[in-house]
Amino acid sequence: MARLKDLIETWNIICRRMGKYGTSILGANEEATRYALIDPILKALGWEIDNPKYVRVECSQDYGGKPDYTLMKNDKTVCYIEAKKWGTISPIKKLANPLDSDKLNQLKKYCLSNSVPTGAFSDGGAWYIIDYSKKNPKVVAFVDAANATITDIKKLLYISR
Repeated sequence: MARLKDLIETWNIICRRMGKYGTSILGANEEATRYALIDPILKALGWEIDNPKYVRVECSQDYGGKPDYTLMKNDKTVCYIEAKKWGTISPIKKLANPLDSDKLNQLKKYCLSNSVPTGAFSDGGAWYIIDYSKKNPKVVAFVDAANATITDIKKLLYISR
């Protein structure tokens, strides 16, 4: 189970990493972002990222595609996470409706095609958490390292184990 104290501590660590390494390393590719920024957050949220009972990486889905992360509870998929290289979200957060972004279409397709209620889209420094359980998907949380408060960071608990 996720503890807010651990999550905040991890968030601060990844923010320092972003400041120290920036786009030259973290923005170089998706794998660097996943390893240095996203995996630590998932661990702090209580996900055993090395246990396929709970987290599957690049796992084929019934209706096509391979989400970067598939989060499982009681043998049921509860969330897909699409990871992108650091810096990908910057242009999306400027949109009036981020759900209109082409970059989020892949996540939407995974969630709707496989009846998965929650999706998250992250470049490590920012997270969109989207509820796909209703007819009209909606962003339930946006957390951005550039200006995240403790209240914002708590929103990540929406995808905690």
